[in-house]
Amino acid sequence: MLTKIAHFSKNLLLLNYKAYLGKNLKLFMEKSSISRIKSKLELINLLKSDLSLIAWIFLALIPVFGTLVYYIYALNNIGIILSLALSIIVGFFVFKFVKNERQKLEKVEINDERQKLEKIEVKKVETEILKIKANLNYGSKLLITVLFILFIFFSFKELFQASFSRALISPWQVINLNFFLFYGLSALLLLIIIKQNKILNSLKLISLTTFYFLSFSIALITYLIGYGFDPFIHQATMEYITEHGSILPKTPYYLGQYSLIIILSKFINLFNNISLEFIHKLLVPLLGAITLPALFWNFLKKDGQERKSSLITILTILIVGFNPLIVTTPQNLSYIFLLILVFFALREKSLLMSLLFTGASIAIHPLSGLPALGFLLFALYEKKKDKFKPYFQKISLILVALINILALPLSLYFGAKAKLNFSGLKTTFLNFIQLFFKLKGAGQENIFLNLNYFFNFNQALIILIIIISASIYFYKKLTQKKDKNTLAIFKALSFSSLALIISYLLSSFIAFNDVIVYEQAGYAKRILVIIIIFNLPFILLGIKDLISTCLTKNLFTQIFWALFLTIILTASLYSSYPRLDKYTNSRGYSTGINDLRTVISVAENNKANGTEPYIVLANQQVSAAALKTFGFNNYLNTNSKKIYFYPIPTGGGLYQYYLEAVYNHPNQKTLAEAMDFSSVKEAYLIVNKYWHRSAELINEAKTEANEFWSIENEVFIFRYER
Repeated sequence: MLTKIAHFSKNLLLLNYKAYLGKNLKLFMEKSSISRIKSKLELINLLKSDLSLIAWIFLALIPVFGTLVYYIYALNNIGIILSLALSIIVGFFVFKFVKNERQKLEKVEINDERQKLEKIEVKKVETEILKIKANLNYGSKLLITVLFILFIFFSFKELFQASFSRALISPWQVINLNFFLFYGLSALLLLIIIKQNKILNSLKLISLTTFYFLSFSIALITYLIGYGFDPFIHQATMEYITEHGSILPKTPYYLGQYSLIIILSKFINLFNNISLEFIHKLLVPLLGAITLPALFWNFLKKDGQERKSSLITILTILIVGFNPLIVTTPQNLSYIFLLILVFFALREKSLLMSLLFTGASIAIHPLSGLPALGFLLFALYEKKKDKFKPYFQKISLILVALINILALPLSLYFGAKAKLNFSGLKTTFLNFIQLFFKLKGAGQENIFLNLNYFFNFNQALIILIIIISASIYFYKKLTQKKDKNTLAIFKALSFSSLALIISYLLSSFIAFNDVIVYEQAGYAKRILVIIIIFNLPFILLGIKDLISTCLTKNLFTQIFWALFLTIILTASLYSSYPRLDKYTNSRGYSTGINDLRTVISVAENNKANGTEPYIVLANQQVSAAALKTFGFNNYLNTNSKKIYFYPIPTGGGLYQYYLEAVYNHPNQKTLAEAMDFSSVKEAYLIVNKYWHRSAELINEAKTEANEFWSIENEVFIFRYER
């Protein structure tokens, strides 16, 4: 009798848990070959689900069709509907194609797995079900998870308490040191969570995503007015397009980001009134936090112990640095799309999804889009070269290599109407060599700063060593284990990286007419970021191999490396944001509340005088405040072209007069020349007190200005008239 009761109880337990896995035991048994693996891994890959695939497709198609519709027509309500309609129609066919390709691949994998598992008995299936039950019951591991959530909460609390509306050089000026303690403890607890067997991998991945967002969102939360200068320009542009449908002249740049944010804003506002500005600020930090862990996980995950090393690798990769992901700009958004297309190329046998994200990257920013296109050409060459004769293979390789090498320098030269400067090659080459091969040490400060800057000074060399080591390891040890498709993509990544190094050196010849001297090398430096992106799969594999080795060591060794990794992650966080300490002064102030008050005060003064239009000579932060307050509604006609009434460093002409005033003398002559250039009768000079020689400038300007006043004794305004 007891035996029958026990047998009945066991069957009842099976019935209860098969409802969790499926509606009947037959369906469960049909999928037992792969469900056995999935139950052990405890995570259904979101990228394999229909909903996830649809999201990826729309993420790629909306910037592409939004750009096309805007450029041909406009991005008003009709244009938005048209962009969405085209995305839905094309997305349907893309979805069907990719889904069919995946199903073909999965059938092969399932058949292979069934041959290995066809002798599994029902008793083993019961064991797996009981394991699921154990995994769903955290038991003693619940405390670790709760502590992690608490420290993440305390970290965000410190950030929100530090939110600051005045001008800042660094967020670390206002963030309490407790934040670093909470952040470090969160990282340490996350490592412990990853190590646990009784916590679902899906929850571990969610925890990683949360930690990523915490890391990326410090500038978003701390700088209440906004961080940087470029976001204000793009924000003003998008608001103008939202109101008028387009902005003239229509340029082919950045439209992918504009269309994505504008369409997203319109859609979200159907349900909730959220400002376009907030969506714009949030986009890159949030999108990076969501997509990167998922992409890395899908690339790295394997069975058994390697799952732990994969998750720890996803956490560890943050030590490479993530400065491009802390603020939304077209360039930074394009980096995310470039990452997505690289990892889709590694995952899918077809390059269709990578092609979609290549198109989106080009639409968002050509500086990432062109290398993406070049990489795709290399990938196609590697996949198809065996079908051609040897001489045609060589010709194709040379052509693809030339496209990869020359595309960026030529686009920078012709697109920006730049000029050649042959004196820059030697400097660029030496800087490039010193970037990697000049070992630097930190000075005599506190232990945290010393360790942080030793790592920071030699970060490029460390990354280079990891890339070279991982690449050699991959091609020597792993090529036999990789399928032909994956191997072709890895070769394409290597070829693209080499081509981009040459592009970087060639770009040093280019001098941009409308760019400040100290920002001339900015475009070439972005190429280095793209090189790192192309080598990120190698870096991930190298780090994972090191972590896998570490996990085989004794407990004391694992604890040591966990503590060391926690410290390095915290140091990397500190280095990824602007700094003001005894080693570094980032110098660039943010736009503050007094800058906003200043531009309003100037406008009110001008209106009272009745002398519209007018010009203002001010720094970038005040110009950003003007863009935020007035948008692009104040343009002036000059003899050559239209200019904005505040200085824009990338063009317009007024910025040179501002530099003349603050670096030489703020006299009537300089201001009169600026007024003549702009055809206005009134001009204002604005001096922020934080300027290094502000006291001298203020005293000089007082002697010749027609009127002057200040905003809270922080920003000084001088009015001049003809």
